[in-house]
This record gives sequence, structure tokens and C-alpha cells, in this order.
Amino acid sequence: MTFNLLVVGELISIFGIAANVINNRVFYKLGFQESVDITLTALSVSDLGALITIQLANVMVNPWCLAADFPFVPIDFLTLVSFYPHSYFIASFERCLSVMLPLKVKTIITWRTSLVVNTSVFMITILNVFSPYYFSYLGWTYIPERNKTLLVLSLRGDWDSDTF
Repeated sequence: MTFNLLVVGELISIFGIAANVINNRVFYKLGFQESVDITLTALSVSDLGALITIQLANVMVNPWCLAADFPFVPIDFLTLVSFYPHSYFIASFERCLSVMLPLKVKTIITWRTSLVVNTSVFMITILNVFSPYYFSYLGWTYIPERNKTLLVLSLRGDWDSDTF
């Protein structure tokens, strides 16, 4: 498991991040005249965001980071900084369609439709991600077992830990 996370997972994520950065630059230089370009750019941006959040999770869950004396609880930090944002970067049906049938999507979906659909998917999805951030935050809490004050996942207002 450690080898998979620290070596294989890291290498695949780094390769994917580099490939998506190159894809985004290429699509930007080509321009966004066709719906396929917009859709593939949205897919690349979405994949880039997912890979960056997973890369952060891979780094933080390795045994050396878990044993390190960070001023925060690693799992609580990852929940707010990596796991919640990862759910924002999903692929919609149209994006999957553009990968499976790249030449036919151009005739099925127009440029404006593609722009509106991809923007709408990102905006609607951000509403789903907003709620955990509204109810939770990273706050300083004294941990008696470690005799330290650490950043932990805290809940706002009258919420207690049994709510979730």
C-alpha cells in the first residue's frame, strides 16, 4: 500500500497534472471556436483539479507525514482541503461524450450550448461543495493527549460532532 501511494500514485498524478497543464495551454492557443474545444478544456480543467487534490492526499497520508509533528491533524486538514474539493471536479455526461465521440459531439452540441452546459455544471457543483465549508472550518483546539493546540476540523454554531 505504501509503495502504491508513495511511488505509483505520485508518479501517475504528477504525469497527469503535467499532461493536463499541456492540454490546457494547447486548447488556449487553439482558441475556443468549436464546442469540442470548450468541452475538452473543461474536462482537462476538471481532471487537473481532481489530480491536484488527490496529489495532496497522497502526500499527506504517507507514513512520514502522518508521523510528523504538524500543527494540525492531517486527516482533518485533508477533509477540508482535499476531500471536499475533490468532489467538485466531476465529469459530466457531455464531457464523457466528447471523449468517447469527439468528432460527433461537434454536430450534436453547439458552441454556445457547450459553454453554457460546462459553466452550469461547474456552478451547480460548487453549490454542493459549499455546504461542508459553511458548516465546518479548521480551528485551533487544545488536544490533551498531545499537550498541544492543533488545527482540527471544527463545526460552526450549535452543531455537535454527532450531527454528521
